[in-house]
Amino acid sequence: MPVEGLDEFERTVREFAAGIGPQLVAPLQRTLTLQVLDGVVKMTPVGRRELWAANITRKEKGLKPLPEGYLGGHARANWQVTLGGVPIDTVDAIDESGELTIAKGSATAQAIPPFSVAFVTNNVAYIEELEDGHSTQAPEGMAAKTLERVRAQFGV
Repeated sequence: MPVEGLDEFERTVREFAAGIGPQLVAPLQRTLTLQVLDGVVKMTPVGRRELWAANITRKEKGLKPLPEGYLGGHARANWQVTLGGVPIDTVDAIDESGELTIAKGSATAQAIPPFSVAFVTNNVAYIEELEDGHSTQAPEGMAAKTLERVRAQFGV
C-alpha cells in the first residue's frame, strides 16, 4: 500500500530542485533521504514477544511463546536505500538499534547523483501491517509519520 501523499511530496521536491541547480540538489537529496531513512528505521517496532496477544494468551495457559527463536529487529534491518530501482529482496539480518541499517543507507545516500531518485523501501512480508498500526509500538505506522515530519521540516 503506497504511503498517502508520496506522489505529491516527490512532485514538490522535483519542482523545487529544478530551480536550485545541480550543486545544491545532491546535498538536498542526501539530506531528505537520510531524514526519511532515520525516521522510518527508528519508528519501526522491534518485536517484543511479551506484547503479542497470542503470546499473552499462551503465557496465561502456561505455554511457551511463539515463534521459537524469534529475534527482534528484522523489520528494522530491512529498510534499504537504493538508487535506480526498488529492491525486491529482503535482508537476512537483525538490527534492534537500527544503527547498522542507518549507516548502510547513509553510505548509499552519499552516492546520490543530482536529479536522480533514491528509494527507501522495506520488503518484509509484514511491513504493511506495521505501517497500518498493528503494533502498539507504532500505532500510527512509520513511513506516513516520517513523511509528514520531513514535509513539515523542509516545507515541501
